[in-house]
Amino acid sequence: MTSLELLFNPTAIAIVGASKNPLKLGYEITHNIQHTIQHASTPPTLYLVNRKEAQTQPQSFYSSLKELPSPVDVVLIATPRNTVLSLIDEAAESNAKFVVVITAGFGESDEKGKQLEQQLVEKIHQYGMRLIGPNCVGYFNLSLPLNASFLTGNFPHGPISLLTQSGSFGALTLYRILHYNLGLNKFVNLGNAADLQFTDFLQYFAHDSTTTHIGIYAETMKQGRELYYTIRHLQKPVIILKGGRTTAGQKSALSHTGSLSTSHQMFKSIFGSLSNVLLVSDEQQFISQLQTLSMTATFSSQFITSEKKGTAIITNAGGPAVLLADLLDEAHVPLVENYHSTTIERIKKYFPPLVRPNNPLDLIASARGDDYKKATELLLQDPNVGALAVVCVVPTFLGMTPTEHVQGVIDALKESPIKKPIILAWFSSATPDPAVEIATQHKVPYYSSLYDVQQAFKALYG
Repeated sequence: MTSLELLFNPTAIAIVGASKNPLKLGYEITHNIQHTIQHASTPPTLYLVNRKEAQTQPQSFYSSLKELPSPVDVVLIATPRNTVLSLIDEAAESNAKFVVVITAGFGESDEKGKQLEQQLVEKIHQYGMRLIGPNCVGYFNLSLPLNASFLTGNFPHGPISLLTQSGSFGALTLYRILHYNLGLNKFVNLGNAADLQFTDFLQYFAHDSTTTHIGIYAETMKQGRELYYTIRHLQKPVIILKGGRTTAGQKSALSHTGSLSTSHQMFKSIFGSLSNVLLVSDEQQFISQLQTLSMTATFSSQFITSEKKGTAIITNAGGPAVLLADLLDEAHVPLVENYHSTTIERIKKYFPPLVRPNNPLDLIASARGDDYKKATELLLQDPNVGALAVVCVVPTFLGMTPTEHVQGVIDALKESPIKKPIILAWFSSATPDPAVEIATQHKVPYYSSLYDVQQAFKALYG
């Protein structure tokens, strides 16, 4: 089978249905590719194909793939479904290795669409090409960078690669990634997944040094046995959200991508047994855990494969810390039982007698930013501590500022030679909370829900 390398790092791309009309879908695809590849060190050649626009703008457009002056690696098709089969023939003549069919109206629609999809796959295999879609939004490789989709945004580059069966869920996730300034590496929307499957991309990601964590949204999983063994041998964490868990969801999946949803109980029992897989049940958990892995990627990959020591909790509020300890314990996240003797001595030396060297480490309500900095420093240095949960109910008294506590944590992390995952549980009356921007800038996950913090630690500990 063809390697996916030329899909993600093509030397030449053609867009059939490209347009300079903002009201056309091809406009967004054209704009996104042009905007991103201009930042590539070696940008791929881009050919715009549109018969009508070639008549008025021959200097910018070709009327067909047959007119291209040189071969292409990838052809994207965003034209009506009755044109697609003949375009596959032209793509083969252009020596294309990959075809991405954005066009909908195939297996997810009607009997005619199902027949067309079958014929499409037969042609693809006849020519030895590979297919993404049909009925998809496209794909990204931000390491190039390349945004070959109609989803627009200045998505930040990072270590997480994302595979989705649903284009709209992919869009939802990408927009949340943009909101939280998370780091995205590659994104593929499989759509109807008529040819290329999750397994194909996971096998590629297994050897992709720029991908450290993988997120999957799936409604059905073909090649179940092969998929199981592929994920099992991945040396990377995989977060999976399964759609179609109920009868209503399964019916929706059938009309959505034309696929019969896999039995959720079967899926859960098989894939839930894998040590590198974290199954989540809703989009908030999915995003929360992607956020954690993305923001802590500089050291969480070593943490995940190392001996997982316990979590220490720093707080200025006893109640939330107790609740968080309960939640972490219920999620089987280990908590530090005893600090190192040196840490205990330093806590007693630095803090007043009311602050006891326990876990949670309660700095009491009057704690200032410097207290948070010192506590973070001490626990980062403690060999018994694997990760930190830092809780703060931001005080509005004693002249404290809304950012001094988060700044104390960040300063400690920046200055410490020892790096460990830190996740914030932050509660502030400020709207918007200025601590969010500070934490996000320094890749420290920030949540205002103890439940989200629990889910984040589940992702960290796998």
